[in-house]
Amino acid sequence: MKIQKSSSVDSDVVSNETNCRICNLMIINRDHHCVWLNCCIGASNDHYFLCFMALASEALIVAAVCDMDLITIGMSGAVLYRTSLTVFILSAVLATLSMRFLKKSRSQPSL
Repeated sequence: MKIQKSSSVDSDVVSNETNCRICNLMIINRDHHCVWLNCCIGASNDHYFLCFMALASEALIVAAVCDMDLITIGMSGAVLYRTSLTVFILSAVLATLSMRFLKKSRSQPSL
């Protein structure tokens, strides 16, 4: 990595660091500033951010499946017991995929 003098900061800066205007911090391999988490996403926390996004997606999928079954129950007037089994299986599969992703991202070296 090339070290260079930063014009905005009086110290040596690694060339892949970026200054965030919102946080006013130097972030290595900065991707973006997340307004929902109120922090910058960079080399030190990108795998946590991706796991957060995977789990948020899982929650939306589970909610959609539950809503579809509740609409079906309301329209037919029948009581269906497959909802809990469907949600359990879907949650187990997505949680397993999320855990595999977390293990894979932690094994990669970060700066």
